[in-house]
Amino acid sequence: MTSTIVFDEIHVSQGKCIARVTLDDPRTINALSLEMIRALYPQLLKWQENENIVAVFIDSSSERGLCSGGNIRHLYDSMVAEQAIVPNPLALDFFSEEYQLDQLIHDYKKPIIVWGHGIVMGGGVGLMVGASHRITTPASILAMPEIGIGLFPDVGGSWFLNRMPEGCGLFVGLTGAHIKGKDGLHTKLANHILANESKTQVLAHLIAGPWSTDSEENYRVVTAICENHDISATLPMGNLERHQHQIQILTDGCDLTQIADNLLNSNLGQADNNEDDWWSHAINNLNVGCPTTAHLVFQQLRRSKGKTLPEIFEMELTMAMQCVAHPDFREGVRALLVDKDKHPRWQHNSIADVPNEWVNEHFRTFKTL
Repeated sequence: MTSTIVFDEIHVSQGKCIARVTLDDPRTINALSLEMIRALYPQLLKWQENENIVAVFIDSSSERGLCSGGNIRHLYDSMVAEQAIVPNPLALDFFSEEYQLDQLIHDYKKPIIVWGHGIVMGGGVGLMVGASHRITTPASILAMPEIGIGLFPDVGGSWFLNRMPEGCGLFVGLTGAHIKGKDGLHTKLANHILANESKTQVLAHLIAGPWSTDSEENYRVVTAICENHDISATLPMGNLERHQHQIQILTDGCDLTQIADNLLNSNLGQADNNEDDWWSHAINNLNVGCPTTAHLVFQQLRRSKGKTLPEIFEMELTMAMQCVAHPDFREGVRALLVDKDKHPRWQHNSIADVPNEWVNEHFRTFKTL
């Protein structure tokens, strides 16, 4: 246990236990630090090998959210001090171990239930998307907002954005659009929507569940409990699904500059209602976001097609190390988290101004130190 994670084993029937992970750093909404990653990874491995552990339940002590992303503020000083080094040693440890944790969750041999209430962004999506049972609530806000900091949608984003309905993955990556309500199901980031108030009851039903030594049967036990509490049928269609047809039309094509122009010149946000406020906010993120990131999103989705998940994490690690060595990510962190002026000075003024060679540099492999 660290000061920011609480581990517990809840006794159920026949000497079995449900393992529980509670992220407990409400000040940062559980922004993932290297310390947290290094605590969580070996603990999950230990539970996976323990035959008495039937499932893992991951949640947060904070009503504000599960996880606001990776704790990238601590990388800033290292990026400033070691600008030309590829890979940056601290960044290599952080990103490689974060992706290793995400891969473990994808491959886990037992049910993992992630209670994704409130804010689930960036690295938080990485924790959630590989789990077998991905629960959101009506108050959940999922997003990959890297366009605003000069990074790219990592933690397997090249995989899960490509699994979204046509055009949606590119749109979400380019705009950092907030995914709420049924859009979690529409994008496959979630597979259940439950009322947050039902968590205690869900845990009680999990504790009382008819657990066995058969993992497949235990998956079915968890699914039945989640389905019994699922409220998705009572919720309206989400904004992303409502705009699905327009998104597909606007993002169709092989030219990123034209796609960006289509989105920036769309008039879907001009009406005065909440739906169009959502659209306007997303398009504004693209308008003021990092032009390099837009190209990285466009390229990562194309270059990752046909790759296995380990190959995707390998590609994303290369991209992350190059982002650390290039100036836009450093500038994005400065503007958002260090000086907090929220006025980043990107290397290029527009998406059309970014040279192909500059983009290709971000996919150039490196040798470990």
